Amino acid sequence: MDVDLRPTKKLRESAAARSVLGPIMEAVCASPAELARLRVVCDWIQYKQNFREAVVSRPVADTDVEIAFDLRRCGDIDLAAHVKQALSGQPGLALEPWVPGRDRRDPAAAD
Repeated sequence: MDVDLRPTKKLRESAAARSVLGPIMEAVCASPAELARLRVVCDWIQYKQNFREAVVSRPVADTDVEIAFDLRRCGDIDLAAHVKQALSGQPGLALEPWVPGRDRRDPAAAD
């Protein structure tokens, strides 16, 4: 399992967001997911009214899955149920091929 924790100033200042990291790992490890093929991304989504659920699954490459957590909103939900739901449903639609964040290039920088 690859865990990507994207620490921002907001995350560092939020005891509530930090307190869900352990329960997230417990929920993921208790799930039936193949952990060797799972990527977990924990992020702080800036916008209060964003379009994404607090826990979503996304396709990675051809066979791997990524579960993304919005740490801002994970404190008041049943993480185990949301992880189970994310893993049992179809992953979201990929709009572009997956690449590691470090390899993503900025299209505006190409000019």
